[in-house]
Amino acid sequence: MINKRFQNWLQLFADDPAGGTDPAAGGTDPAGTDPAGGTDPSGDPDPKKRPKYSEEDIDKIIGKKFAKWQAEQEKKIKAAEDKAKLSAEELAAAEKKELEDKVAEYEAKEKLANNRNLARQTLAKADITVPDELLVAIVSDEEDATQEAADAFVKLFKAEVAKAVGDKLKGGTPKGGSGGAKTLTKKEIMAIKNPAERQKLIAENIELFQ
Repeated sequence: MINKRFQNWLQLFADDPAGGTDPAAGGTDPAGTDPAGGTDPSGDPDPKKRPKYSEEDIDKIIGKKFAKWQAEQEKKIKAAEDKAKLSAEELAAAEKKELEDKVAEYEAKEKLANNRNLARQTLAKADITVPDELLVAIVSDEEDATQEAADAFVKLFKAEVAKAVGDKLKGGTPKGGSGGAKTLTKKEIMAIKNPAERQKLIAENIELFQ
């Protein structure tokens, strides 16, 4: 084991045969403890001072990290070998496609970030603040679709607030109270596939997302 070899190597420097302590001369017992001293004769260290990881744990961690590194290197080598087999024309086409893919990925991320800001600003104008996880239900790749979804959410939210206030003034039971239909959880709402239905339920149960 790598870790065991390392510990053995350190032990060579830690042990001093010439200047070691003689147990018979009153020195420290190499076994770790002196039964007459009242300590544990087994020599077991204080549990609080024991290492957090065993040698087996360390070997597993090192093994996993090495396997990951090795897989990455093999992937790079294979990619280089594949490129080496291409003609100059094929290589140029492959590099062009790789660059186009990176540009497209960057543009998609930037577009999504802009649409997320658009949705947040639309909600903020209506004094509605929602966490990032809720914006996922509103934001899409297209700006027009995102704006439409944000406007629809604001409309639904205001309608639910007005309904809750009306129920309270009439002495009725607000949405989510006892005696009504089954109250959905946040996870169940976010799992709904239909965007319109999901947004409607979010607006009706906005307290779950705040």
